[in-house]
Amino acid sequence: SLIADEPDKVHARDDPALRIVPRVRSLIADARQEVLLISPYFVPGDSGTRLLCDAVKRGTAVKALTNSLAWADSTAAQAGYAHYRRALLACGVELYELRSARRRTRSAESGETWSATSLHAKAIVIDRTLVFIGSMNMDQRSRLLNTEMGAIVDSVGLAQAVADFFAQATESDRAYRVQWEPDSHRMVWMDGNGSATHFEPGAGVKRRLEATLLSLLPIEGLL
Repeated sequence: SLIADEPDKVHARDDPALRIVPRVRSLIADARQEVLLISPYFVPGDSGTRLLCDAVKRGTAVKALTNSLAWADSTAAQAGYAHYRRALLACGVELYELRSARRRTRSAESGETWSATSLHAKAIVIDRTLVFIGSMNMDQRSRLLNTEMGAIVDSVGLAQAVADFFAQATESDRAYRVQWEPDSHRMVWMDGNGSATHFEPGAGVKRRLEATLLSLLPIEGLL
């Protein structure tokens, strides 16, 4: 099924008939075993956080993969995501943040070079059966402002392929597992080698400070 936002949704934000978000939310609400989320910009808001936490309460495993602060191309979006990170972890959502992947490229002008890449795919896998793939991030900009489009595919094969991609990223040193330490009241990032840090790995002081300052601004509806 191909689903798409109507451009008029910007002027009628309360009309679900104009938006694809209610359809995507219903997929998550109907999940019974597992939800895998891949979203470069992940700002779920209060309602999205409740949706994911309610799924966990029903016994559904919920895992999300997004970019780490060091490699995200939007510090503002990362600041919005950080606002909900603790609440998501507290209710049992598993959070993973992708590290940069270095790849070799070749061109006639510059010869062989290495470039860093960050996550850009947007997908949701429901119970290893249904897959949503499209342009929509799980953030407020996609929900309220952008005109998004995506496909809902009923395919065990495709669902498994996307789940395999998720596993390859999260079950190795390609991503950090984010956890909350209740004793120290601090966030901890674990890499695939068992190393841990209490500061967002790879991000310098300037970038962390920028994210902290942006998190204080009332801009979530634009993220």
